[in-house]
Amino acid sequence: MIVETLSPRCVLSVKANGPTVEVTVGNNAFSLDYDTAFRFAVLIFGNAKKAKRNIGHSGRSVYGFADLTDANMDELKAQRSRNCGTTFIKTGT
Repeated sequence: MIVETLSPRCVLSVKANGPTVEVTVGNNAFSLDYDTAFRFAVLIFGNAKKAKRNIGHSGRSVYGFADLTDANMDELKAQRSRNCGTTFIKTGT
């Protein structure tokens, strides 16, 4: 879960829960299906860029997201996520 404190009175959190995304802003919470959540993210990002430009801020920002819950991916799972023609060749030990 990503939780970021925007101010002492406002908390923003976003959490994937199965096929839905749960969003909390302050005391308000709502759930979105994954497709609507993607659209919402694009709308927020686009309008935030406009607002940034409106105040004359031209600096670049880099945002990232990492889900490290499955950092040790096994070979079988890696094969399933690729096309059927993918093969793995073990070398060394």
